[in-house]
Amino acid sequence: MCVGFWTLDHPEWSLVLCANRDEFLDRPTRPAQWHNFPSKDELSENIARKDATPEPHSSPPTGSVLSGIDVQAGGTWFGINHSGRVAFITNITEPHFKPHKVSRGALVAAYLDPTKQTPQPKSQDLSGFLDAAVTGPEDPIVDTAGFNLLLLEPQRSSTNALDASTRRPTEFSAALLSNSGGETPIRARTIRSASKSSVAPDATSLACEGLSNGIDRSEIDGLGLRDPWKKIPLGEQLLAEVLAQYEQGLSNARQAQSIAELEGQLVEDLMNLLGSRAPQPIITVRDMRDNIFVPASLSIRSSAKWYGTRLSTVILIRRTTGEVLFVERDRSMLVPRDDAVVAAWRAAGGRTFDEAMLEQQATIPWIMDPVESRRTQRVYRFTIP
Repeated sequence: MCVGFWTLDHPEWSLVLCANRDEFLDRPTRPAQWHNFPSKDELSENIARKDATPEPHSSPPTGSVLSGIDVQAGGTWFGINHSGRVAFITNITEPHFKPHKVSRGALVAAYLDPTKQTPQPKSQDLSGFLDAAVTGPEDPIVDTAGFNLLLLEPQRSSTNALDASTRRPTEFSAALLSNSGGETPIRARTIRSASKSSVAPDATSLACEGLSNGIDRSEIDGLGLRDPWKKIPLGEQLLAEVLAQYEQGLSNARQAQSIAELEGQLVEDLMNLLGSRAPQPIITVRDMRDNIFVPASLSIRSSAKWYGTRLSTVILIRRTTGEVLFVERDRSMLVPRDDAVVAAWRAAGGRTFDEAMLEQQATIPWIMDPVESRRTQRVYRFTIP
């Protein structure tokens, strides 16, 4: 399960997007980096060889996509490309697991790198991608498990991307693509910025939205339940409250250095938002509907595997300059189990593991490490053209 929240309406940032990735902690994953995805044929060969690792690159000129990498299937759950396209995907909770030909993460990869999409859409913009997905005769999404896919594309034109005097404000077109559960018709809906109906965005009336594992705009989820996903309205409310606090600070801090400092504070507030959880413990999968942050546990899905929020990601894109701040922060991970590691945990007051937890993990070679206190993270800054 994953969850994300965003707004397109803030006067300073044309996009504010924050998201958690909830996953089994032992699923092979590479941290966020600039890289290129393999082609469809290359990916098929890699998966057959159980080697689906895209080629990593250290800089945008040779790597067009900035994202984490799902090594197991070769795609990603959340990323941005050098031109400013952004995609975030969640699965739809379904009663039974069934293997599918196409990984959900491959859909994100196809959008972030349109040259790898098969068949090629008639146009390379967002509408072309949506048309190909919904009506394409060779649509691979037909054999994809249930998903919700948020797609964003910057709309701007300028004579010189580095000259502020010739740049137009960055605005985003956005859409949500979903199959409402595996093997069902593909639907797309446009996500409109509330600011497009007014002269200028207003931080006091932000339209904040959220996305998780339910079926879009349906009272019934993939399990046939009517239980509300409480974390969605909670996160939308928290995002609006967080951003409203920054309006006064922005009016006093219009210089680049001050804005950068303010962004650092905002990232921390958004990370705190992504750490929100209900007071009661999570016992079943249904309990995760109330929790933006899912503490790693052996008991949620499998007695043999740790599952929970692995990492959190924040993207901020400045409206006037197109400058991007991308921060990916680790939340939980597995580390090799040995006596030295256990001793270090016991000695670390902020990361002490009780004896019951250690005994629970005694039969496996890895131990879950809640790395929140150490704040291991990746930070990237660049400007979209």
